[in-house]
Amino acid sequence: MKKSNLGKFFLALITFLIVFSHFLAIGYSNAVGIPNGLQVKHNYSTNVMSGITPSTMTFTKSSSDTIHITNYLGGDIDDTGSWDTNTNTRIISNQVNFGPFNGDHSVFWIYTNISLDDQLLMCNIWKGVHNGLTNGDATFNVTGEAMHGTMEVWILKDAHGSEMWYEKARGFLVNGTLKHSTDYNTYEFVSVGVTGLPGVSGYSLFLIICVTAMISFVIIQRKKIKN
Repeated sequence: MKKSNLGKFFLALITFLIVFSHFLAIGYSNAVGIPNGLQVKHNYSTNVMSGITPSTMTFTKSSSDTIHITNYLGGDIDDTGSWDTNTNTRIISNQVNFGPFNGDHSVFWIYTNISLDDQLLMCNIWKGVHNGLTNGDATFNVTGEAMHGTMEVWILKDAHGSEMWYEKARGFLVNGTLKHSTDYNTYEFVSVGVTGLPGVSGYSLFLIICVTAMISFVIIQRKKIKN
């Protein structure tokens, strides 16, 4: 390959890698804010058991109007629950093992086109915890905005004292505590990454690929100048 063509090839490769790594960095999200391909890790705690449990929430778009969510709880629990969320209504269906019950509204994903003072139904607490509880939904109000690291988030609160933070671009749960009577479930954000790349966040991967590509290009250009 001629040197001029080699330089063009690496410029094209760098452009491709930057575009591709950015695609990974946003977690395969599409234009309407569906967190397809994301893994969100939390430290989970609740009043019904002691200690902190690592939690991994995986989002997969399984059809045009459905997100399939799996929630792996590590530690002593070492178990996985799953359910589907309708992207038009946010209603849960096909719940398996544990998680929000069928018919409730998602608390792990919200719409991204919301505004201050909007109201959303969300599952506040799992059915069966309280006698006579017919559903777990509560009305949450969009009360504010904030930054969590580099992420812009919405803040939602309900009348029970719950406070939940959601990333604006894709709508996934960042931090939050669900409260109902004396019960609570707390999710503390750890990281967000892409499925298939455990331990590497999308943004870290973006930086690694871009820096590697740029260093390679600089080395090749310096060799060309010497020759």
